[in-house]
Amino acid sequence: MPDRRELGGLISAWLGEHREHLANIANRMGLPPFVEVQAAEVERAEPGGVSYFPKTRSRIPFNLFAAFEYKGSHPSPAASLDHAYGDALSVWLRPADAAFDGQRLLWIDSVLLDKVLREYLGRLPRLDRPAEALALELGTGLLDLIETPHLSVCTLLPVGGVEFQGDVKTGTIEVRRLSMAELSDLCELPDWWSVRRSRMPSPPESFPHERWAIVVRQPGAKDREPALSYELHRFVLALQLVGADLVGNGVAQVWTEPGPSLYGSEQRVVLPSWPYTSTPTHVSLEDVQRASRLAARIPEDTFTEPASRGALALSRFQRALLARFRPDALVDFSIALEAILVPDADTAELKHRLTQRGAWYLGRSQQERREIAQELREIYDRRSAIVHGSIRKEKKKPTQDAPRVARELVSRILCKGLEENWPTADQLNDLVLGPTDGGNPE
Repeated sequence: MPDRRELGGLISAWLGEHREHLANIANRMGLPPFVEVQAAEVERAEPGGVSYFPKTRSRIPFNLFAAFEYKGSHPSPAASLDHAYGDALSVWLRPADAAFDGQRLLWIDSVLLDKVLREYLGRLPRLDRPAEALALELGTGLLDLIETPHLSVCTLLPVGGVEFQGDVKTGTIEVRRLSMAELSDLCELPDWWSVRRSRMPSPPESFPHERWAIVVRQPGAKDREPALSYELHRFVLALQLVGADLVGNGVAQVWTEPGPSLYGSEQRVVLPSWPYTSTPTHVSLEDVQRASRLAARIPEDTFTEPASRGALALSRFQRALLARFRPDALVDFSIALEAILVPDADTAELKHRLTQRGAWYLGRSQQERREIAQELREIYDRRSAIVHGSIRKEKKKPTQDAPRVARELVSRILCKGLEENWPTADQLNDLVLGPTDGGNPE
């Protein structure tokens, strides 16, 4: 069994040698051992704003690229790690300048140890003082990575515009509040690899709306490259289907754990950048659990090139939520309605079939069906006026907020379709005309 304490000490000492080397370089160049920058430290966060104060943070006087350019040629612990672990060191990464089977020590340096060194230098506050606890933490993390056959790819998306009932885990998905440290990073938007001089915190009105984090952990074998996953996209769309008005900058951070991340990247998730209402929408634990079940049934091509009615309707629903102008949103909602309710109708029959089928598909009583039919007629009339360029000539004002009503109806239809399978044209006809045996369609 490898001696973790000894190996951790070797890695820690190697990192310390790099700190001393960079300290000497800085001294010869006349640079201070650290620079101070101003950052925002969040104390309290409410839906309408945050309380913060400026805080001074220390950084080494090199950016990461310069630090690596000046790094020394100290003998690394690569040989010791190879002797202790052998093939257990292998992960899926295959750099162009080294092969695990042919140039193993170079591979260990470039794939594993360089990642530890990058994180060490990025978090190092100054060059003139040892950071033994940090070095030991990173060394222990690398050993954890080496000794496990599995790892998790983690994706964290900050979101706002909602108030969840509480932290919750369902399957590989976790919903939790952002910590004060995470909010501070969001507010400041720090560039960890550059020196910022005399930068003051952002004014309160520019602070982000995000208060919660959606975290997806995708487990897998460490020697196989993780497959592209749309799990986060599916869950976000499912939350929107159950009524959550999610907002945010749509930038999700991606890393691996345990140990130093084998890669750090960003994943884009399309979100509205501004809340639809001033009051966050409340999302219950039941809503989250239902969204998790819906997400599992959302087809992947919803987020690429929709090749089915369901994927097209879901894609248009999400696109409508991003629309800057209400007429654009209404058109996209209408396309979603038509994709599910009238896949077989020509233009002349579109309005009639859409209203009748939608009313019978959702309504449970005669009165409810009448109300839904009237709402669908109004939505279709507004949609027709928009696409035919006559919106400015409309004289009849809608009795309700047409995009809001359209969103509610489309959400109900899409949720029902995901939970019960998409209805065929024959099934929709049976709802309106009655089954072929003459029974009551209800």
